[in-house]
Amino acid sequence: MRLTFIFTKSHSLNNYQDLSIIVLLINLINE
Repeated sequence: MRLTFIFTKSHSLNNYQDLSIIVLLINLINE
């Protein structure tokens, strides 16, 4: 799943602010 990939990537980068933005964008796209 895309979310799993993003969470894994974000965890590696330790950049949780970007993660929040990415998740928000994905939620908007999925709706």
